[in-house]
Amino acid sequence: VDGASGVNGLDGASAVAATQDGKHVYATAAADNSVSLFQRDATTGLLTFGTAYSDGGTASAIQGASAVAVAPNGGQVYVAGFGENAIEVFTRTPASGLLASVDIERATDPNLSAMTGPRGIAVAPDGRHVYVAAATGSAVVVFTRNLTTGTLAWHSSVTNSSPGVSGMGGARAVAVSPDGRHVVVAGETSDGIAVFARNLSTGALTFV
Repeated sequence: VDGASGVNGLDGASAVAATQDGKHVYATAAADNSVSLFQRDATTGLLTFGTAYSDGGTASAIQGASAVAVAPNGGQVYVAGFGENAIEVFTRTPASGLLASVDIERATDPNLSAMTGPRGIAVAPDGRHVYVAAATGSAVVVFTRNLTTGTLAWHSSVTNSSPGVSGMGGARAVAVSPDGRHVVVAGETSDGIAVFARNLSTGALTFV
């Protein structure tokens, strides 16, 4: 709990993600504009607070932090800054779980104009692509992910007003199927879920 037993950075806790190696858990907090690191006991599952990375300090684009995802290889952590219309990429030290910022993707980039109000992030199981659900933009934004550095490059965007697309107005959450063949997006204002087929090579989405 925020403020108890030395824990901080959890005011307005908004999302959580665990690493595949089970060693660490990361939690975002919208009011604290932060992402916090916890050590996880593999036997009991109990968490021990490590540190918090706050916007304007050890982070630069996570105001209103709303979502977090960990790369399958554990090398990077991705955090959405709802208040800054941005995604910040952090490298992760596997042993300690410590993070260091390496990349920021902002909606001020003309290619990323649909990425307003990011609320969800998902990394494909093969690690090749990252998908961002943008609530204000009613969109899902596709990034190609560098398999070595984890940095991102815009690939494409699909909005709820794209031809033939429906069900993802106010896009709030996104997930990739375990086989990587489909991406699903929850549309809060559409009261729906949009299903897309995913091109395994390019990451491009086709509405189903």
